[in-house]
Amino acid sequence: MAWLCDAGTTLRKQIDARWPERDKRSDGWIGDAAHTTGDHVPDMGSSPSGCVRAIDVDEDLLGPSGQAADPDAANRLVKELAACAREGRDGGRLKYIIFEGRIYSGTYRDQFWTPRPFSGDPHTTHIHISFTNRGDHRGGKFELPIFYAPKRRWLTRQIKKARAALRRYTARRKALPGSGKDN
Repeated sequence: MAWLCDAGTTLRKQIDARWPERDKRSDGWIGDAAHTTGDHVPDMGSSPSGCVRAIDVDEDLLGPSGQAADPDAANRLVKELAACAREGRDGGRLKYIIFEGRIYSGTYRDQFWTPRPFSGDPHTTHIHISFTNRGDHRGGKFELPIFYAPKRRWLTRQIKKARAALRRYTARRKALPGSGKDN
């Protein structure tokens, strides 16, 4: 029986939570009959056997309503994942990323997690993300700014509202009779 590695499951859940209306037509994780090698093929030598170490994420993260204000979200996601791996914040779980004819990986030290041309399938409709076997049972969240941007904007609005309410309260308090410093 095939199963998706924990890192892949977690990242997919984070992407789904961040962009709930996104297009999923090019999503996938387990290879079809044409896939005979690669990370979409279940690893029968894993424990338990059948681990798949790759996900494909449709490039249209905005979905039909264009819900987010970031039309370049797919590129930002790829760049933030690559930076996460380059800085070692992924726990060694990311193996490589392919998108728009570019591959990011830690294979070559002189091009460590920086984009370079990819001669295979250019992955123009989806982002391909492969994981190492460290991701099999390590499902911790990927701490990427793109996942927390809406919360940060919401928090900023809440802080502004609270400050405005405090200013109104302070102004009313000062206007009350007997509210001088001598009381």
